Amino acid sequence: MSATRLLVAQLIVLLILTYIVFFGITHDFYWSIFWFSALAHFLGGLWAGLFGAWLLEFRGISRSFLFCIAVALLLGIFWEMFELVIGATHFPADTVDTVQDIYMDIIGGVAGALVARYVWVRE
Repeated sequence: MSATRLLVAQLIVLLILTYIVFFGITHDFYWSIFWFSALAHFLGGLWAGLFGAWLLEFRGISRSFLFCIAVALLLGIFWEMFELVIGATHFPADTVDTVQDIYMDIIGGVAGALVARYVWVRE
């Protein structure tokens, strides 16, 4: 049952994130509003933390708060590498932005782990 709830929570976060990303790109918010990228990375981390929790439930592996956060960190690092490859990030000029993005991914992962813990406790 909790795997289904975690999947639904992921889908809700992804719908919100998709809307925010497209809205931000079409209105140039990523370049004009300094905190907009942080919001997107927080939501991405939230989704990744929920995904980690869902993966544990789906595979029948014991529940781990730290695993959820680690998934968010790992996916955040991969996303930053993707941004580098497509030319959206330039080193060393964007180092502070990259660190902030990963930090927000981790905070979102913690939030996802907390939501998962709430779902697990309510079971």
